[in-house]
Amino acid sequence: MTGIFEHLGGAGFLMVAIATPTLLGAITAEKNQQLVLGLWTVYFATGSVIVMLAGPPLLAFGWQSLWLITGAAALGYACVIWWVAPVAAKSPMLAGRPFAELRTIIRSPGPVLLALCFGLYSVQYHALTGLLPTLLVERLGLSIAQAGTISAGTIVANGLGAFSAGFLLRKGIALWVVISIGFGFMGAAAFGIFNQSMPAAAVAALATASLGVTGILAASIYATAPSFAPKPAMLALTLGMVVQASHLGHVVGPPALGLCVERLGWSSAPALFFAIACAGIAVAAGIRTVSRAG
Repeated sequence: MTGIFEHLGGAGFLMVAIATPTLLGAITAEKNQQLVLGLWTVYFATGSVIVMLAGPPLLAFGWQSLWLITGAAALGYACVIWWVAPVAAKSPMLAGRPFAELRTIIRSPGPVLLALCFGLYSVQYHALTGLLPTLLVERLGLSIAQAGTISAGTIVANGLGAFSAGFLLRKGIALWVVISIGFGFMGAAAFGIFNQSMPAAAVAALATASLGVTGILAASIYATAPSFAPKPAMLALTLGMVVQASHLGHVVGPPALGLCVERLGWSSAPALFFAIACAGIAVAAGIRTVSRAG
């Protein structure tokens, strides 16, 4: 039964994550789309922090209380969508040839590069957030409560970074520049985060800064997706590729870092993040080329 609920929850998450940006694009003025889509990406970090902080107290009333509250929140969100949907009905639609449109997306370099970039970001994000509590407890000797507080703080920083992305893009900063800086900073910060001689405060600061900067990167990808979609009606398909790449990173990130640490020790972790950074910067170069061609 639990597995059924998990699959239903995953399906619901995918539908909301893919459909909401399209809805936002339909009801937002074109000049504000980058800002609005950038703000939308805060949803994941915000939800994670809320559950991390509110989950334990609510569990005192039984796990059912957490499920009931999140279910009520989802129902409230559905009511808002029902109210807004008539406006979104005016948004462009596909011509009824889904497989042809899917082939178009796969053959378009822009959506593919965005998906690759977000997938690499997701590997980094989930590897760091997934293993950071273990690093803080096992290697730096912090308590579980202290490690949880620091981990929550890094996720808040990620959300704040995502929140600022729309404003930066409106200043005219190119996407490939944001991506290059984000991955470059993350690759460099990893050498400090996993350095055995680093004090806990420095590790926490570097991890917070790394997730904050890469939060800007992630939100910028979402915010600029409309300009990379082959046509407006294919924005949902473009974002669908990005979301799927994100979930691939979710699956790959923690096991990859865990395998490195188990086989080679914590000192091997920076090599993984450095490799991700190099791959991300290479993808940024491809995005620069596509942007110029467009």
